[in-house]
Amino acid sequence: MTVRGTEIVTTQELAGAGRAVVLRVGGEIDLATADAFHDALTAAVADVVGRGLTTLVIDLTGTGFLGSAGLAALVRAHRQTSRSSVESVVVAEADSLVMRALTVTGLHEVLTVADSVEHALGKKSDGVVGSSRTRS
Repeated sequence: MTVRGTEIVTTQELAGAGRAVVLRVGGEIDLATADAFHDALTAAVADVVGRGLTTLVIDLTGTGFLGSAGLAALVRAHRQTSRSSVESVVVAEADSLVMRALTVTGLHEVLTVADSVEHALGKKSDGVVGSSRTRS
């Protein structure tokens, strides 16, 4: 599936020996593109749940900017996957603007964050930048 917004392109693929969906996002996620990003996330969550898979990987390594509307969409997707017993992992390079947005807002403490899709799929355990924590 490909969704094109003003400055965003998303693609979705099956990965991780058929146990995960990887949603790759390119462009800038801001107020103008947040709806397209939200729609792509919602479709990806529905695909993971519908197939009975265990993991949704949201690859933001091709994303140059992540604004507050995009951060809110990530939180909504995290809530959706948590309710469905699906693990969601956000992929962001350690020195990127996306990772900075996650860190400044504290979302790196709430969401599971990895520095590559390979790490997100569990091929290497040392690539996890942050881990999901349940808050009461």
